[in-house]
Amino acid sequence: QTDQIFPGVFKQVWQALYANRWQSVEFTYLLCVSKHFKREDDLGRLSMWRAYGGNAGVALVLNNNVFHQERGGIFGTVATEAVYDNGNKLKEVFNTIAKNTTNNAVTLTHFGNEAFAQFAKAIFLYYAIALKHPAFEEEQEMRVFWHPGVCKAIPPEYQSVETIGGIPQKIIKIPLREDGLHEDGFPGYGLDNLLTRVLVGPTAYPEAIKESLLAEMQAKNIEKPQDRLIVTDIPLRINR
Repeated sequence: QTDQIFPGVFKQVWQALYANRWQSVEFTYLLCVSKHFKREDDLGRLSMWRAYGGNAGVALVLNNNVFHQERGGIFGTVATEAVYDNGNKLKEVFNTIAKNTTNNAVTLTHFGNEAFAQFAKAIFLYYAIALKHPAFEEEQEMRVFWHPGVCKAIPPEYQSVETIGGIPQKIIKIPLREDGLHEDGFPGYGLDNLLTRVLVGPTAYPEAIKESLLAEMQAKNIEKPQDRLIVTDIPLRINR
């Protein structure tokens, strides 16, 4: 029915997505973090320590205001919750879109095929980036992404080539600023107002790590770092 209202639009969208599939795979940049709940202030989340903590894990608890900007983030980055789904929710979403399109056909036709195609392309792209297997739902992941077809161009000074896990790759660095605005008018967030707590996870050397972090936080002029730094003292056996 939707294709009757906007003839050929889904074929057009699919062809565009398919033609740019490698751009989406190779040049979509992600920052992945986990939601933090008040009850986790002193201990963090055991499953996350086990999965990502290693022998000397540290959790940085961030001011979540940076993830909830009404007009998007710096360089047009988009923050979204991961969508945990094995396909069922996705079917419901697209069935709802098709139904609403049919119910509002008269209004939508005024926007034309191209506008609707851009909308449909954005929806497909969003779910491709946000989708995650439901087995990982406990992580409560938030994703901040930059995609070349959606977001603003990144100035060269915020790009670099790094070797991560033995693989050389280009990365994007989001600049931190304590005050004022970035070049595109995005509010500045520096370490002092971005970092709310630092949790030292299960480790054989909690005090050494704590003192090292404290020295670094003081060097970065973070106010009252000792109040933000928490040793969890979780008695978890660390695999060496």
